[in-house]
Amino acid sequence: MLLSFPSRVRAADPVEKIVAVVNDEAISEDDLKGRLKLAMLAGNYPDTPEVREKLEPQVLHALIDDQLRVQEAKRLKLTVDKEEVDNEIKLTAEQNHQSYDQLKESLVKEGVPFSVFEKEMMAQTAWRKVVQKEIRRRIEVTDAEIDSAYSKLMSSIAKPQYVVAEIFLPVDSPTDDLRVKDFAAQLETQLEHGANFAKLAQQFSQAAGAAEGGDMGQVQDGELPDELNQALVKMQAGQISAPIRTQAGYHILLLRAKGDALAGDPREAEVHLKNVLIPFNHQPSKEEVQQMLVDAQKVRASLPNCAAVDEKGRRDGLGGDIGGPNQMTKIGALPQGIAALVASLQVNQMSQPIPTNDGIMMFMVCARKDPPKHQPPTRDQVANQLYMERLDMQQQRYLSDLRSSGFVDVRV
Repeated sequence: MLLSFPSRVRAADPVEKIVAVVNDEAISEDDLKGRLKLAMLAGNYPDTPEVREKLEPQVLHALIDDQLRVQEAKRLKLTVDKEEVDNEIKLTAEQNHQSYDQLKESLVKEGVPFSVFEKEMMAQTAWRKVVQKEIRRRIEVTDAEIDSAYSKLMSSIAKPQYVVAEIFLPVDSPTDDLRVKDFAAQLETQLEHGANFAKLAQQFSQAAGAAEGGDMGQVQDGELPDELNQALVKMQAGQISAPIRTQAGYHILLLRAKGDALAGDPREAEVHLKNVLIPFNHQPSKEEVQQMLVDAQKVRASLPNCAAVDEKGRRDGLGGDIGGPNQMTKIGALPQGIAALVASLQVNQMSQPIPTNDGIMMFMVCARKDPPKHQPPTRDQVANQLYMERLDMQQQRYLSDLRSSGFVDVRV
């Protein structure tokens, strides 16, 4: 990225402090503060000076990229109207089980100006139009490439499949490596403390699926680059990887589920769950929690089936149905931690005990309905997968070229 002071700067307010200039447009301190607040909210970060200092470089980097995206759309004479932005916001709200108005109200309540979120959605919409006009037409997948990929896929059909989401942070130059590596480590820490993966992906990931919470869909063993595939092989469902360095940058993977390639989407499996709670009578120390986990294993061994869990519930009120008697719930609709814990359980099988805010909890599957098996992938599906992989790569290159050719003056 060339650092230069452009001859023409446009700022919304002459008294506002400018933190960066992208070509001929300014990013104000208020822009940065608002987007920083949004990022902290998405990642469940505490609002402290230390956190702000750590997040600020990456958030400013994201704002600069958004400015480049919008400028490229303008250069191509592509327009984004308010209705398109509103539709994008409605879609995001639905993904978070909210209405448009509820999302707006929750952001304002948290101190995030709604205009900050609107600008982010506008940049996403503008970039989608750039991709449609300029990038998609450049991508070509030959019949020979499709045949080769299809043959390779069918020869490995018995291999495991993974349902994966990712956060991708590009490294555009060697001087950026340490900054991006440190930020990836910060994201990993937040995810370990319960931050929402999809929200962080929407805020920070530069992969094609960022707007959808980082979802990559289903991939087969060997389909991703070696560094990513080797990590997936070792991961368990529900686990989040440490940052993985590839040639393009750093990746953080979330393994939502794994299984047979034709077994169907594991998130679509339905279960009827019962739970057992061993409550905390006070705030326990780490040593006390460890002892309670040992004691919970004894309780676990004494409950061989769902009838035994019901009996325990009648005795002490600490066991019973989740969601009501005989209610089936999709594993994909369960909280991430519970879904990972029960995904592979069979009927009358109790999960391992886990500590929660209220006590030690265990779950038992009392009924299970697995999704129908998939048909083997078609040649058209393989072709589409190849196309999407190349589209993702070309988007990253296009944006990298915009960064390299742009004039950016960072003032903080």
